[in-house]
Amino acid sequence: MATLGVEASVASGAQSGADCSEPPPPLVGQAGQEFVQNTLSTHDPLEAIAEIQRRGGLPDPRCAPLLGLLDQLGVSRSEACRHVLQSAMRDLLARVESMGPDALLGLLELSFPFVGLAELRAVPLAAGQEFVQNTLSTHDPLEAIAEIQRRGGLPDPRCAPLLGLLDQLGVSRSEACRHVLQSAMRDLLARVESMGPDALLGLLELSFPFVGLAELRAVPLAVLDRLHPVPASFLKQLTADGALFRELPLGVQRQVWDLDRKLLQAHALPLVLGYAHETATRLTRMVGGGRQIYRGLAELCAARFRDGDALYVGVPEAALCTLRSQLLMALHDLGQAELCSRDPCHKLAWTLDACLMDKRLDSRRLQEIGNFFVRFEDHAPFAARAGSSRRGHRGAQQQRSQRSGSRAWEDDAESSGAPGASAALDPFQELGDAGMVLRDPSTLHLIVHNILQHVSAAVEEERQPKDDAELVLLTRLLQLAVGCRAGLRQGRVVYAEASPEIMTTLYPTLANLMLEAALQTEAAALETLTPLLSRSEAVRKVAQMFLLERLEERDLLTATLLLQTMASASVAGAMETMTDKSIPEFAPFGFSLARQLTILLTGTGMEGAVKVEDGIWQLAVDRVLVKLVDSETAVHEEVLRLLLAASSQIPLLPLANYLHHTLSNSRKSRKRFKKRKLVSLELEPWSEYAGAASEPAYSDGYASAGYTSAGYASQGDDTEMGSRGADGIRATYVLFAQRVPGLNATTAPTLHAYLEAG
Repeated sequence: MATLGVEASVASGAQSGADCSEPPPPLVGQAGQEFVQNTLSTHDPLEAIAEIQRRGGLPDPRCAPLLGLLDQLGVSRSEACRHVLQSAMRDLLARVESMGPDALLGLLELSFPFVGLAELRAVPLAAGQEFVQNTLSTHDPLEAIAEIQRRGGLPDPRCAPLLGLLDQLGVSRSEACRHVLQSAMRDLLARVESMGPDALLGLLELSFPFVGLAELRAVPLAVLDRLHPVPASFLKQLTADGALFRELPLGVQRQVWDLDRKLLQAHALPLVLGYAHETATRLTRMVGGGRQIYRGLAELCAARFRDGDALYVGVPEAALCTLRSQLLMALHDLGQAELCSRDPCHKLAWTLDACLMDKRLDSRRLQEIGNFFVRFEDHAPFAARAGSSRRGHRGAQQQRSQRSGSRAWEDDAESSGAPGASAALDPFQELGDAGMVLRDPSTLHLIVHNILQHVSAAVEEERQPKDDAELVLLTRLLQLAVGCRAGLRQGRVVYAEASPEIMTTLYPTLANLMLEAALQTEAAALETLTPLLSRSEAVRKVAQMFLLERLEERDLLTATLLLQTMASASVAGAMETMTDKSIPEFAPFGFSLARQLTILLTGTGMEGAVKVEDGIWQLAVDRVLVKLVDSETAVHEEVLRLLLAASSQIPLLPLANYLHHTLSNSRKSRKRFKKRKLVSLELEPWSEYAGAASEPAYSDGYASAGYTSAGYASQGDDTEMGSRGADGIRATYVLFAQRVPGLNATTAPTLHAYLEAG
């Protein structure tokens, strides 16, 4: 209701032309808000709405039947009044040129209080400009200047002789008025600090119309910073001007975000999309202690995770899970205990964060995590409130706007102070959020690492893995982590029992491999794992981690056998035949596999552990890594590092062939890198948060397969790697041309064509 009656004022001005008789006083700002509240509280609801429309709508009685007709046609009153306002503005601005001086001044006095409103600013600006031009063209120049100074200068008659003296001293009227304005502003701003709430509100009413003028903006901004809370009528007007919003005090920005969820998401989205370690710190500055802001940010992370275009969970999707956890823990570290306690996942995230800090998940903490999920036991799968539990992805999309409003923290009505509102928990969303916390790559790595530790312990203690209660719990956590995104998309999240196939097939098979490795005997074929690897991401995560651990232990026999099984699985989930859509899932594994092979080639004390003619090289590089270069730029670079480290062992033509395939296979990822770079420049976060300090990354020991919470850790010491080029990888290809003799345009045409293209 900030501009209630403004349309009537402008329309009246347009009809009156040069007469500019005084219209009824417009109900703007606090007056408009109080009028609406008072009318609604003292009248019958229908009568109140009619009275508000009468006082704040179009004053001409002929408009009533037309508005009724537009109501029937589905045109809102707001849209109708906006159209009339625009039409009246065009008419009024056209008439300004023919108005006389008195009419122009009358219109200027009438319209100047609205100079801070973007929709009406053109009227006072045009009236003032036309008055100056008209006076200069119809009066003697000296008389015109005197008239303009008299009508637009300082009104106190005591100022006249002082201004005359300043004229004689060569001080221009503009400079003198600017000095008086600055002095008055300093005095007024000094008094703001000691004003009470009523005085502040009165000053805000007087100064807010000028918030659009840079010279006067400091006054309303100072009042907004001191006034708590700021009336909603003012907050709504602050959302319209992006440049003005950036100048607002952070506390006022938070109040605006509390009021306008769409604006919050628009401002937070660049930070979320360009996630890095410092993003959580920046977002905590947005949140402050605001529950609604935190809730909106958490919902934004969940929505982006659920609704992303990628079919499989890749680096961008996993980063959203990291952000969901790190934002909560960053607020916890800042002492926002009450805010964090309202998030049902706080206890879970806190426990897991402590485990990551200690780099261990002991029995006591695992039991605490299990206790968190007790309330989800013995229940049917939790379905979204808005629809059927078995609707498909498209059906789920149709219901997302309804589902996003139901959160586990508090009901919207309760948070806005409505009496009798309840804060009923939404188990569906709560379980989905818990799945996101578990899907944080560092946490996922910790879970998988502990699974392998329990399987190893079962081998040592000569017992069946299925009898280990802690292993069963870890398996259920892993299943929820890798399955929560699909569950959120389908509107059906499941805290399922541990898969019998995992407990009775995968773990015994891994136990046998561990035993054979300890006895240094040749393991049997792994045909039983092939179908599991094809259809279960949880199985793939465990198998990938086990393979990397075998390589770290230099158990090349077991690693080769397992990699051969993983590479030859027969459907899209397998690495050798994986589709473009499934490749992002394997990015962390590809990164770590390439890094581990590089260490085995060149690491201290490991020279010669792997040679390019070995079966493990041909499996890993020829059948897996050359295709995985398209998963992420960091994977591409790590594969190139591996090839560069092995370049002395690879003949010239095969090396050129490798580079041909890496360039051919990576076209999409290189385009994505360029696009990401453009988006990050286009959607730059607010400067308010740009200077926040970076927070330390988790240790590499808990970076899932080489993947940290914001990307991949860099390994090489070459400073030349720092300049990546527009596609993020060009500098590494330059090293091949510089360091490998004979790799020229004749032997490596694809490489040189790429480098020459820039």
